[in-house]
Amino acid sequence: MDAALSGLRAEFAIIANTMAQVFPELTLWRGDLYPERSILALVGRNDAAPLDPGTLAAQWRAMTGDASPDAVLSDRALKFYAGNAASGLFAEAPVNTDDRPLIEYLAPRTHRAVIAGRARWLTGAQRDRLYAELLSALPPEEDPYLAQLTPVQRDLVRAGAVYAQWRGLRAANDPQAPAEWQTFLSLTPPHARNPDSPAGQVARGGMAFGDAVE
Repeated sequence: MDAALSGLRAEFAIIANTMAQVFPELTLWRGDLYPERSILALVGRNDAAPLDPGTLAAQWRAMTGDASPDAVLSDRALKFYAGNAASGLFAEAPVNTDDRPLIEYLAPRTHRAVIAGRARWLTGAQRDRLYAELLSALPPEEDPYLAQLTPVQRDLVRAGAVYAQWRGLRAANDPQAPAEWQTFLSLTPPHARNPDSPAGQVARGGMAFGDAVE
């Protein structure tokens, strides 16, 4: 881990590993598909169990109001799954406790370092690197949380990471962006290219909700 990543990335790992000590299952979900200032949720459950595509579809319908069939909704939602703490990616991080409140001490220092330009938030390329490391440490085919998914559905998990990467490359006018977009299309059937999330939306044709205000 380089010096620029040590602050926010280390603090995120502390929070993730602390939650993993409490919850038998800890998964990570993207709250949107924006290139910067995006949301990453840590979701802990008391009872570890594989993801049920039908339940995911029902939750997505309740959140978006989309009346599409369950198979369509679950496929759209799967692009927001980022990974599983069972990957072990955070296992070496310290644990935050009442008598050792690391985050309470580290967070103000990191905030000042970001303001001073000595550190960066865990966004953009750094966030995309985290997504890639999560999938590399525990590929969708081996993730117990995704055990009930089909191979096509597991590809949609990869597609979400690819789309987030594409948004960042596109925003930076990187020449690799078109190739990344083609990878996204190859992993994603047409019915799943628009997740229709209230927070971040993939639209047809390679445009995204919020493009005009980036």
